[in-house]
Amino acid sequence: AYLGYLFHASKKYDSALAYYTTIVNDGGADTALLATTYNGMGACFNGLGIPDSSLNNYRRALVLFEALGDTTKAIDVESNIAIVYK
Repeated sequence: AYLGYLFHASKKYDSALAYYTTIVNDGGADTALLATTYNGMGACFNGLGIPDSSLNNYRRALVLFEALGDTTKAIDVESNIAIVYK
């Protein structure tokens, strides 16, 4: 997911989404990687101005982080969701 983050940080949202989609479709990602990937996808869609897709991906990330018991990352995702509504 780090490469996707680099694309996102460079505002190359389409490249980041392509990379993240590969991770999701691969089927080999563990839950933490999948949650991080969905969070990154949410950020990209937010950067592209597509709030519905952003929220859908953030919600997927939130469910997975909560299932992992990772409250710190779950709170980060909740903050990201709030940014979409801002």
